[in-house]
Amino acid sequence: HSFLSTATMRSSLPSFFIVQTGDDVTLPTGNRFNQENCEGSIWIFTDPETREPVVLVDSGQLTDIAETKLNRLLLAADCSLVIKNVSVHDVGSYTSRTFFLDQLQGPDFQIYVFIINLSEQKEDDRVTLFCSMLEFAHCIHSVRWMFEGEEEVTSEVEISTGSCSSNVTFTSTNPEQKSALYRSLKCEVMNPYTDEVWRFVFRPQASGEKSG
Repeated sequence: HSFLSTATMRSSLPSFFIVQTGDDVTLPTGNRFNQENCEGSIWIFTDPETREPVVLVDSGQLTDIAETKLNRLLLAADCSLVIKNVSVHDVGSYTSRTFFLDQLQGPDFQIYVFIINLSEQKEDDRVTLFCSMLEFAHCIHSVRWMFEGEEEVTSEVEISTGSCSSNVTFTSTNPEQKSALYRSLKCEVMNPYTDEVWRFVFRPQASGEKSG
């Protein structure tokens, strides 16, 4: 198959996923054609920096590149691409392409994977939480820290927001107070075009909560 001759390929409207580092994500094929053993399934990854397409799955099998560079990948029974323990290196474009008897079945299905990375920095009694959004090209989402919940915040809290990133700094020596802050602080991501909102919590193996 001429996997990478995408210039002449029709493509359906792209989809996108916002995933927090450490989480797993399943990328659907977007294809309704039935196939056995995913023999006609191809997955192509494009890194946002190099813009070089790389074949991850060929004829239903992980390629050598996928096994050596992205050993967290697996192909599900329905030919979806599963990425485990997502990292900042997984941001990019993923294209699903399906063949049957060497004939292309329908248009390409393109998915953009955006990564939310939350980290922590401690200095004496001061704690800073960072939230950054990694996108395929320029930043289109807004990112900000916000309080959610009924816990009263008594320590001094500083929040600063930049392009696709936000950080919050607070001073807390009381473990209960610190725990309450962690529970109530959410990193909010908003798509200004669709008004969709996601909220992420700083915790190991955290997941985003999508709200309409």
